Amino acid sequence: MKTNILLSLIILFLTNYMHSQDKSFKNTSIDFVIKKRHLVSSKYTDAENNKEHGGTWDGNMPIGTPPPPPLPKEVTSNYKGFKYFNITPTQYVIYNTNYNDFESDTLYNAVLNILKIDRLDHSVTNFNLYNFTLRKEELYRSNYCDYDVITEDRNDIKVIAGYNCFKVTLKNERQPDLSIDMYVTTEISLDYHPIINCETVLENYYPLYFKEYKNKYPDDYFTEYTFVKAQ
Repeated sequence: MKTNILLSLIILFLTNYMHSQDKSFKNTSIDFVIKKRHLVSSKYTDAENNKEHGGTWDGNMPIGTPPPPPLPKEVTSNYKGFKYFNITPTQYVIYNTNYNDFESDTLYNAVLNILKIDRLDHSVTNFNLYNFTLRKEELYRSNYCDYDVITEDRNDIKVIAGYNCFKVTLKNERQPDLSIDMYVTTEISLDYHPIINCETVLENYYPLYFKEYKNKYPDDYFTEYTFVKAQ
C-alpha cells in the first residue's frame, strides 16, 4: 500500500515538474508561425478622404481655376505576412517573411534579417542575409508597452495553437482612438514576446492573438497577429 502511494506521489511530482518546465520551454523547443495582417479597407479610406480638406492656392493659377484635389490622406491596403518564432532552451530566433501572392508583378525578398536573442542575458544578434553579416543590437521595446490593461474577460475563451486563452483589452490614454484586444494564456511563461514585449503583460500571461484597431473602425483599420504552432 505504501509503495503504491509513494509511486503515485512520484508520478504526480514528475507530471507537475514536466508541465512547469514545458511552460517556459527550458528543456524543450517549440516553433510558432505568427500570421500578420494589416488591413486598411476602402470603407475607412473613403470616410477619411471625404472629410473636408482645405484647398491650396498657387499664385500662378488663373483666377477662377479650382484648386487640384488633395492627395488622399489614407490608402487602402491589405498586407499579409508571416513571422517565424523559434523557442529553444537557450535562445529565441525570429524572422519575417513578406506576403507574396505571385499574381502581381511586384514580389518581395522572402527573408532579409534573422534575430537571435539569448535567453540568459537578452543580447541580440542580427544576421543580415543581404550582405551576410552579423551585428549586435539592443533588444526592441514595443510601443505597445504604453498601453494599460483595462479589462480581463476570463469567460471569453478560445483555444489558440493548442493553448487555452482568454480575452484581455488594452487602452492607451495618449491614443484614445486605438484599442488592443488580445487572447492570452497562462499555460506559457516566457520573458520575451516578438510582438508585445512588455514586462507588465508577460508577468501575468502570454498573448497568442493580438489585434490593434481604431475604435470607430474595428474591422476596417487594424493590425493583427495570430500564433499557429508549426508542425
